[in-house]
Amino acid sequence: MKFSPTDPATSHVVSEQPNHLTHPEYLTREEARVFLRLGNVRVLDRLVRNGDGPPKIKLTRKLTLYPRAGLIEWLNQHQVSGMPLTAPKKRRGRPRGSRQQKRVWKVNP
Repeated sequence: MKFSPTDPATSHVVSEQPNHLTHPEYLTREEARVFLRLGNVRVLDRLVRNGDGPPKIKLTRKLTLYPRAGLIEWLNQHQVSGMPLTAPKKRRGRPRGSRQQKRVWKVNP
């Protein structure tokens, strides 16, 4: 599913009439985190550090901006579709970690 301003499911991501105040072209780290619905800014930082994150523009040592168009394109590239839904295999036997450790008593002669 591509992000579209006319699709009600994605209208919160891309507004029908964006302007520079409500939808800036470049987002800060925190704004990009909210836009991508990530739980923490560190998740975004880790993605960028590993080379799997969205494109960024580093203006100063402390100021990094993310282009809104780049974020949307990055989301579309990481879309997963057509994955078969299969139930996990059932394990047979006793669950792992449920076995009590055998106690070995040593008797000193």
